[in-house]
Amino acid sequence: MSRIEQALKKMEAVRKERPAGVEPSIVVTGAEGVHVDDRIVAYHQPGTVLTESFKQFNTVIRTITQGAASTLGFTSASKGEGKSLVALNFAVALAYDCEGSVCVVDADLRRPSLHRLMGMRNTHGFADMVVGKLAVEEAPIPTPVEKLFLIPAGNIPPNPSELFGSRRAAQIIGELRSRFDYVVFDTASVLPVTDTIHLATQLDGVVIVIEAGGTRRKQASRAVELLGHANVLGFILNKSERDKNIKEYA
Repeated sequence: MSRIEQALKKMEAVRKERPAGVEPSIVVTGAEGVHVDDRIVAYHQPGTVLTESFKQFNTVIRTITQGAASTLGFTSASKGEGKSLVALNFAVALAYDCEGSVCVVDADLRRPSLHRLMGMRNTHGFADMVVGKLAVEEAPIPTPVEKLFLIPAGNIPPNPSELFGSRRAAQIIGELRSRFDYVVFDTASVLPVTDTIHLATQLDGVVIVIEAGGTRRKQASRAVELLGHANVLGFILNKSERDKNIKEYA
């Protein structure tokens, strides 16, 4: 039995033991002792307005795509705009809000950060799956959030861009889509490298994170242009006055 199946069985047992009318809280499913970064507000403050806004954003996406977006990528024009925090907060909020399972994948092989944000190790992950060193069923790691699994970046090869354009990468995305109800990808920034340009067309949709007062209009426009035939669903304004206390991790 894989770790995913074991964790899901544990979640189901916890759900059955919960008294009627009691809302679910954070349930540890195999990631005991981890420290989730304080900036993952969807984890530490699940009832806040900011967390609710991530849930509402999921509703907007499902409306736009008529419920068809099961694989979703988060990117930005340039580095430091907050995409990793936004992607992970969204994944946590989605896991709380949806009925099914969620997997968040660190596909930023240039500057991986999701494992650190979740207080977990990056011993293996997405890159290892693509090069054939790790089976898909062994990659997802249970997190302290019920129904949420993490696939770290893994051991980074010298040619990340070539990985994303490979047939194997497309196969892995298809397998993840079949195993989870939702798969959220944190991808590399668009302007510095071509990684996300190759990956984005294989996903159901892509969201571009914009830094309030930082991202220039020309940069955002160029990012959309480079994404080409990818399904760009829209933009998220990050580091606005409302969430000024949340700063980018990497």
